[in-house]
Amino acid sequence: MGRLSNLKSRLMLLVLITLAPVVLLILYSDVRHRRSIETDIRNNLSSLSFLAKDNLNKFFDTTRLLLITLSQTAEVQKGSYSSISVFFRNLQKHYPDYVNIGMELKMKELKEQIARLEKDGGKVS
Repeated sequence: MGRLSNLKSRLMLLVLITLAPVVLLILYSDVRHRRSIETDIRNNLSSLSFLAKDNLNKFFDTTRLLLITLSQTAEVQKGSYSSISVFFRNLQKHYPDYVNIGMELKMKELKEQIARLEKDGGKVS
């Protein structure tokens, strides 16, 4: 019986020695896969932050141009507070959503670019 137990022990040791490289290879592969995913996530976040920065810069440029245009209107050129406030009240009355329209358009563009980025697998077009 002792000899059979010794044989079983040797056989189990042989199986463990045989399986050890396979287990190590699986663990190593998993670590490499995780690093690859982390790199992809970092690249996607970098692309997304670039898009957000670019959209915000465009929004600021557009806002600056709008303010320049508004500053050149006759009501603003008069320089009196009453004419300017009447002008802006009328502008807001005629275009009630105008205050938010620029941001809504930018958010829509940003969402479309995010969707395109996710669809393309992280490639910026």
